[in-house]
Amino acid sequence: MIQYEQIAEDIRRKILTENYKQDQKIPDQFHLSNEYQVSRMTIQKAINLLKIEGFLYSKRGKGTFVSFPALQQDKYGTDVGTIVGTSSYFSHQGKMSSYIISFEVRFPVPEEMTKLKIRADQAVYDIIRLRYLNDQPFHLEYSIYPIHIIKDLNQEVLDNSIYKYIIEDLGLEIGSGIRQIRADKPDQYDHDYLDCKENDPVLEIEQVVFLKDGRPFEYSQTRARYDKASVNYIDFR
Repeated sequence: MIQYEQIAEDIRRKILTENYKQDQKIPDQFHLSNEYQVSRMTIQKAINLLKIEGFLYSKRGKGTFVSFPALQQDKYGTDVGTIVGTSSYFSHQGKMSSYIISFEVRFPVPEEMTKLKIRADQAVYDIIRLRYLNDQPFHLEYSIYPIHIIKDLNQEVLDNSIYKYIIEDLGLEIGSGIRQIRADKPDQYDHDYLDCKENDPVLEIEQVVFLKDGRPFEYSQTRARYDKASVNYIDFR
């Protein structure tokens, strides 16, 4: 991780832990450059990254202030660091495969526009996939990708690893993510695809994932049955 990203990560952590609160003015670039012992240009790069991610905003002539990040609406959201793909993460446990439940192109709803920082006229991929581990249902993924960033998705990509395609074919660098974790009751899709019984708890993780340059490129919910769920692994593609 390069220097300005490390500084951005530290400031992001202070926001998530409420050391810097909503609408609070953060120290100016002069004080931050002294605090982190770097140039003001490096501080500016870190601040610009956090603005892109939605953590900070500026008021002309008044300074830089804290805003709620895309997903962080309460204290239970967390910064999950760098994200990796399912295929890579589980390669030592067996074979990963996918079943595409639905795959469509549409325009975003307001919530997706907020999470992904996109306009109403910027189309998205709307994907629901069932992931298998060693031919056993593993978890359900509900994913939204902006088409202007994640281009040319097709069934072949969805049958394998979306993140591998993003890294190797699109040449993009995946950065960090903001995650919220919750327990839920099973819905009809959980019954149909995860073999959940009526009272089986389900773990759901909702997240926004960013590229290294700060652009949000994925808004997703991933659901797993209680006996196949772990906070450490349920959020990967």
